[in-house]
Amino acid sequence: MHNPGLSTYASSTSTNYGVYGKAANGIKNYGVYGEAAVGTDSWAGYFKGQATVTADLWVLGTFHNPSDANLKTNVEDLSGALDLVLQMQPKTYEFIQGALPQANLAAGPQVGLIAQELETVLPAAVGHTTVPAELDSLGTEIHPAVTIAGIDYNTVTPVLVGAIKEQQAMIDQQKATIAQMQDQINHCCAAQGDAAPGRSLEQGSTPQENDLQEQRLLIIPNPVADLTTLEYYVPKAGKVSLQVSTSDGKPLATLREELAEAGAYNYSWNTTKLSAGTYFCTFMLDGAVVVKRAVKVK
Repeated sequence: MHNPGLSTYASSTSTNYGVYGKAANGIKNYGVYGEAAVGTDSWAGYFKGQATVTADLWVLGTFHNPSDANLKTNVEDLSGALDLVLQMQPKTYEFIQGALPQANLAAGPQVGLIAQELETVLPAAVGHTTVPAELDSLGTEIHPAVTIAGIDYNTVTPVLVGAIKEQQAMIDQQKATIAQMQDQINHCCAAQGDAAPGRSLEQGSTPQENDLQEQRLLIIPNPVADLTTLEYYVPKAGKVSLQVSTSDGKPLATLREELAEAGAYNYSWNTTKLSAGTYFCTFMLDGAVVVKRAVKVK
């Protein structure tokens, strides 16, 4: 049973207040003050419905939004969070002082999102409300009602978490790909360990072997001074990629990437900007990989 210490009612026919309090300028003045024992199921205030605060709101404790699993249905993992975040446009700005005289808009530089821009990306995070007109003691309108848009940043936060997780998954996948390429390079180097310096295995092949319809790559000349040619054969049509990596397997550049018909091709590789050392050239055809070592000399 409810036993209110004070019971009032605001009529809906005009602007009325169920409870009205005003604090004059001074130290520790409160328009309305309520107190409840900490650690009990008692509340200093309870608002069943909307509430508006026109100046700073300080929560000197924890702030919770309802998120109980028992209150939710159709729960699914969020996908495409990174794509949503990339569409968000964070801004620095300042509020127009006096644009909303009913409120005490923060002064000075601010950081955040623009509600109208975010609404096209994440409409669930944007709300609209009308700040009521402000009247004087005689009921005369001082400031007219204003309709504004606002952002629930608590809705934005899970999207940021999802974007970080998606980005980390991409990084992990890239690391795995680099590790796989490094294994292929190491395997190739081990297989070519007995080859003469400066010559690829194909350069030592017989003409009959070069006539075989197989995926192959030649580096001519090698060692490389400033310019060399990558000659490669595509045995069947597919997606071709020519890539260069450092001696430790770090990707350096993609020289060519295209769909190619079966046949012989060449690429003039300018190495003037490369330091002297060992590099690996990778020829990929629909996932099949051929790796050759190139030695850059001064």
